[in-house]
Amino acid sequence: MNTLSPTAKPRSRYQAIRELGRNPEAGRITYLAKDNLTQNPVTIKQFIFAKPDSEWAGFKAYQSEIEILQKLSHPSIPCCLNSFQIPNGVALVWEYKEAKSLGETRIWNPEEIKQLTVFLLEILIYLQTQTPPVIHRNIKPENILIDEDFKVYLVDFSLPNIQGTQTVINNAAAGTVGFMPHEQLRNNELTGATDLYSIGATLACLLSQRPSSQIKTLFDTQGRINFQNLVSKQISFSFIQWLEKMMEAYPIQRYPSAAAALEALNKIEIERLPEVRINPDSLEFKPTEYGEIIAQSITVSNSIPDTILKGGWEVAYHPKEPNRRSGYKPWITFEPKQFEGNRVKCEVIVDTSQLLADKTYERQILLNAIASSPTHSVTIKVKTPKLAPNLLPKRSLAVLFIVTLAVGFLESLIVGQQEEGLIELMAWIGIILGTGTGFLGGLAGAFGSIPILGSTVSTAVVYQYRFGYKSSLGFVFGFIIGATTGYIVRHNLGKSLSGNLSGFRAGMYSTGGLISCLIAAFSFTMGIAIQYRFMNLFVMLALGLTGLPLGYLIFSQYQILTNYRKAVKHLIKP
Repeated sequence: MNTLSPTAKPRSRYQAIRELGRNPEAGRITYLAKDNLTQNPVTIKQFIFAKPDSEWAGFKAYQSEIEILQKLSHPSIPCCLNSFQIPNGVALVWEYKEAKSLGETRIWNPEEIKQLTVFLLEILIYLQTQTPPVIHRNIKPENILIDEDFKVYLVDFSLPNIQGTQTVINNAAAGTVGFMPHEQLRNNELTGATDLYSIGATLACLLSQRPSSQIKTLFDTQGRINFQNLVSKQISFSFIQWLEKMMEAYPIQRYPSAAAALEALNKIEIERLPEVRINPDSLEFKPTEYGEIIAQSITVSNSIPDTILKGGWEVAYHPKEPNRRSGYKPWITFEPKQFEGNRVKCEVIVDTSQLLADKTYERQILLNAIASSPTHSVTIKVKTPKLAPNLLPKRSLAVLFIVTLAVGFLESLIVGQQEEGLIELMAWIGIILGTGTGFLGGLAGAFGSIPILGSTVSTAVVYQYRFGYKSSLGFVFGFIIGATTGYIVRHNLGKSLSGNLSGFRAGMYSTGGLISCLIAAFSFTMGIAIQYRFMNLFVMLALGLTGLPLGYLIFSQYQILTNYRKAVKHLIKP
C-alpha cells in the first residue's frame, strides 16, 4: 500500500537499501533503493561534483542532458525514472533489473560471445542515432547485465554523456582505467568509435577469463591489449582480427560507428571452423557399357586442428534434371552422403541407365559443411558409351564371319588330307598357336606396335622351320584368323579407349569384345563343321559352346536397344 503522495519530494520518496558501487575519485555512488510510492526496487546513481558552492552550477546546468536520458527507450536500456538535486550534485533514478553482471567469472562459448556482441552493438547503434548522439563512456563488464533468458542490459550512464555537450567535464573521470580509449584518457573529443574500444576491452576480458580488475595484465609494452594467446582455440582468427580493430589506439583506426562494426561482424564467423580440402576437385566418368553403374572416390579433409568437419553431399540444381517427384531415383548418389571426420573417403556413384547413350553430361555436386567456407563445388563429367548396334558394326563382323568361316573350312580340308598321326596333331597345334599369335598380331597392328607384330611373324617362321611346311599351314591359317579377329576387336573397340592398355583391357572384357571373339570362334567352327558335314560330335559340341553364348549376347544387346528406344523420352538430357 502506498503511503507517500505523488507530490512528495524525490529525496523523501526513495529509501536506500544498500550500496552497489562507489567511485570516490569520480564522485560516483550507486545504491539499490526502494520507491516508496510504487514499492518497486530502483537504482539511484549520485553524481557529486567536487566544487565549492560558489562554483556549483546547480541542477539546471544538467537538465538538458537528463531530459535526453529520460527519453531513451530501448529494451536493453533501463528507463531513467526520475532525477533530483543533491548537495553539489545530481541523482538519477533508474529502473532496476534483476540480472547478473558480466563481472562474474564464467566461461563463454563462441555463440554466446557473438550473441552478446551483437546485443551490445545494437544498443550503441540506438544511442548513436539519437539527436544528439549519446556516448556511454564507461562500458565495462560490471555495467553490462544479463539475465537468465540472455537478455542484455547496459547500465550506469554518466553525466554528461551527450556528444557535443557544452558542459565542461573531465571525460576520464567518467570511465574506468583499462576500458577507456586514448582520446578519453586525454580528455579529447569523443566520437562514435569511443564506446567501441570499451566493448572490445570488455570482450577481451571475457575471452581471456580475466576479471576487469586484472585488465592491466593484458596490456603489452606499447599500451595495447594483447589477449590472443589466452583465447580459446574455438575462437576464429577472423573474430580476433575484428576485435583488434575495435581496440585500435586511435579512433580513426577503429570502425567509425557501431553500425559499421556490426556490418563487419556479420561477415565473419566467430567460431573457429574447419577448412575443407577436396581431392580431386573434378571427376570424369567413362563407363564402357551402357547402363553401367560406375563409382569414383573423392577425399574430403580438414586442415584446421582441434576442429571436426561435418558435412553432406547434394547435386546442384540443373535445368535438365527432373523434378524431385515421388519415386524419383537420382542417377548421382554418394556413399556416405553425410559424414563426420577430418579425413573421409567418399564414393560418387553414377548410374548411366537413366542417361542417353553416346552423350556427355556435366553436373555440379555440392559439399555443404560446417566450415569456414560452407559450400564447395565439384564438377563431374560423364561420357556415356554407345549402344549395342554401335558396338556391333555389321560390316566388320560380316567380314570377320566370312574370313574365319573360309579359313576354318580350308584348314579342316588341309588337315583332313594330312597323314594320320603326329603330322595331323601338329597341324592342329599349329592352328591353335597360329590363332593365338595371330590375334596378338592383329591387336598389335591395330595399336601400330611393329615389335609385337614382328615377334608373331617370327614365331610363324620358327614353327615352319621346326615342323615342316605342311604342318605350318595350320599355323598360317590360324594366324590369319587370329590377326583378323584381333584387328577388328581392337579397331572397333579402341576408338574411345585413347589407345592405352587399361582402356584396351576394358574393351576386351566388354560385350562387344566378347561378341567379336565368339563370332570368330563360331564361324571358324562352322567352317570345320561344313567339311565334316556336321557329323563330328566334337565339332557340334564346339558349335554349341560358341553359338549359344553368341546368340544370347546378340539377343541381349538388341533387347537393350529396344528398351532404350522405348525409354528414351524419359531419360535425362545432357
